[in-house]
Amino acid sequence: DWTSFEVWKEMSKWATEKKFPYEEEWSKINVPLYVILGDCDHLLTPQDGCVAYDLSQSVDKELLLLNNIDHKRHWGHVDITIGKDAIDFVWEPMGNWMLERS
Repeated sequence: DWTSFEVWKEMSKWATEKKFPYEEEWSKINVPLYVILGDCDHLLTPQDGCVAYDLSQSVDKELLLLNNIDHKRHWGHVDITIGKDAIDFVWEPMGNWMLERS
């Protein structure tokens, strides 16, 4: 699958250049933003996810950092999407967040 390789290649370039290529455009939009991060996510680290959150100029933005103290376990990248506790700690809050804005 070339798409996966191309995405990996682009993300690697971002990491080596230490610059988010869409930073200017990202900082200009104002749409509701809900960022969900896992404390042990090595693909999108909390530090990197917080950069995107901080750069956003959205008036309505929220950050959820999943961790073992408040959310039952440490959270990796896959745990956030399909982990056994994702329904309670990810999908339900996300659904509620979207319903509040519909």
